[in-house]
This record gives sequence, structure tokens and C-alpha cells, in this order.
Amino acid sequence: MADHPLTLIDEGLRIVAITDSGPYIESTVIPRLASIIPFIPFLDLIPPANLSVAVIGGKVSRPKSTGSLNLISPFDVTVSPRVEFNYYSQRENLLQCRNIVDVLRNILETQAMEEYKFPSLIGPRRFTYIGPSVPKDSSDEESVVTFCRKTLTSFWHNHGGCLVNKVVDRHLKVIGVDSLRVVDASTFFNSQGTNPQTTILMLGRYIGNKILNERAGVDNRS
Repeated sequence: MADHPLTLIDEGLRIVAITDSGPYIESTVIPRLASIIPFIPFLDLIPPANLSVAVIGGKVSRPKSTGSLNLISPFDVTVSPRVEFNYYSQRENLLQCRNIVDVLRNILETQAMEEYKFPSLIGPRRFTYIGPSVPKDSSDEESVVTFCRKTLTSFWHNHGGCLVNKVVDRHLKVIGVDSLRVVDASTFFNSQGTNPQTTILMLGRYIGNKILNERAGVDNRS
């Protein structure tokens, strides 16, 4: 079981980018006076009045850190399973997050971002963060790790709960169960860096056509 870790910062701007160095940078603008809690789960507050907020997320693609999925009840499907993702349990993913920190800092240091800074009574104009600010020094491993863990949330691209040859066979049939298939992201060993819904729709169409062809073959033989 795995998921894409997402590291967030928040400014009054909008950015969307896919970088050459690996991280996926995506953003969402939150309307004025709207609660930011659904967008930033690790914060429990409302943005200042009359202020729009943008969420900028750097996503770790192809995470090496994996967790577990265990059934609480083998008989009652209404009981939710226990899911643990173990985000950043592998050092490689923390190194990827450090790369995200570098990319975010470089974005914020561009001239194009100057107009989104706020006036300051002391010193130059600056960004106003809701939550932790981006570490100034990526070589300070402790501050980077702290930032990555404090700003951690999910990109809701959960995958790997029903892997091929473990839960389903190569035709996505549940092993040991008749007339049951799983056709969604839980069968993926890795999820795409961007939204996986198109791939899942394509997979569903492929399996649907496969089932129809199999039934047609049975009908023709009969």
C-alpha cells in the first residue's frame, strides 16, 4: 500500500508546473473567506478576512516508502480496514522532498513572484505563509525533514492494496474468488505523477471489453 506524499506551502498566488528535476508542482486557489481546512488538513484555522490563499504542493512521485492494509473484520465489510502509509520511512523519499524544497524556493525567488509579496514595516516586502515557511538552507537536513513532515498531507492517489499476483491475477480476477475482479488504482505497483483517473478509465474499458469478448466466445462455442 502506498500514496504520494505532498508537501505544501501557502501564498496569495497561483502556480502549476512539472519540473525537469522530478517533483510535480501543483496549486489550488482557495476563495476568500473559505475554510482552508479541506485543502490543508494539518492546519486548523481560517485565512485572514478578504484574503485569497493559494496552496502550492510539491509531490513525491513513485514513493519508495510503503505501508500496509489490514482487515479489521474478515466478515463485516462495513468495518474500515487499518491503513498505514509510513510516509517518508525511506530516506530516498526524504531526499526527493529536499529537492521539492529547492524547487519551491527557486520559484518564490523569481522576479515574477515579487508582486505577490506583502509590505513589511521592517525590511523588504515578503511572503505571508499560513503554516511553516520554506527552509532557507537545504543543507540543513534537520530543518528540511521537519518541514517535510509538518507540511505532509495526501494527494489521494492511494494505490497498491490489491496487487497483481498477490490479491488478483493478471486478468485482475480476485484469487480464490469466482466472478469478482478489482479494476482500480489498488492494482497499481506505482501510480502516475498526475491524476490517475484517465488510466483507471482506460483500464476499466479494457477489462470490460475483455469480459464481453470472453462471453461472446462462450456464446459462439455453445
